[in-house]
Amino acid sequence: MKIRLDDIVLDERLLRLRPINLAVVSNYRQSYRAGNNFPKPIIEKSTNIAVSGNHRVSAMIAEYGKDYEIEVIVKEYKNEAELLKEFAKENSTHGMQLAGYSKREITLKLLGFGEQQEEIASIFGVSVKKIIEWGGLTVVVRGKKGKKEYHAVKRGLEHMAGEEIESVKYEEHRKHDRGIPIWSQANQIIRWIKDGWIEFDDPKTKTALTELHFELTNLLNKEEVA
Repeated sequence: MKIRLDDIVLDERLLRLRPINLAVVSNYRQSYRAGNNFPKPIIEKSTNIAVSGNHRVSAMIAEYGKDYEIEVIVKEYKNEAELLKEFAKENSTHGMQLAGYSKREITLKLLGFGEQQEEIASIFGVSVKKIIEWGGLTVVVRGKKGKKEYHAVKRGLEHMAGEEIESVKYEEHRKHDRGIPIWSQANQIIRWIKDGWIEFDDPKTKTALTELHFELTNLLNKEEVA
């Protein structure tokens, strides 16, 4: 089937699970320009949601414009769980593969839909033990109206599992945290300072390091009192 790029829906629920990476889009765009072929995107029949190919579609829109027509594979799904399983399978086998955080979030979603641990494990090519582990690395996210949901945390915050946090703070974590343990980030800063690699004349750097100094001083003072 042929369809205009503008008629393909990049669904926010799926993009939340695996955000668009602009560097990947740029690489794909260059590949299209060079004449390289990619697999056809998969879309859901009734909604035109891109189940597989969000980066490919984004790259083609950037390269050819929204009115460009492409060949797609059209499929029907019994429910949201079936669609999500296809999304997970596709993004676990080719293209920009799912990050650990995305796998854990999808696992939670599928478990919530009542999917079996064994099937989820087969999608990601891991053991059932790993699925159980992922299911436990969650925090309770509290919304404005008191609604609570379980969500995964990125690497470095495993110790937060089971804690309850506000949705605003969780969104900051989801959007901005890179999944790097705090000790690793601290070691890099220390090394850069020792090696003289800090450009302290840069206003953003100076502001950030000044605030870091303030927060670290408060934290260490509290630890000494405790």
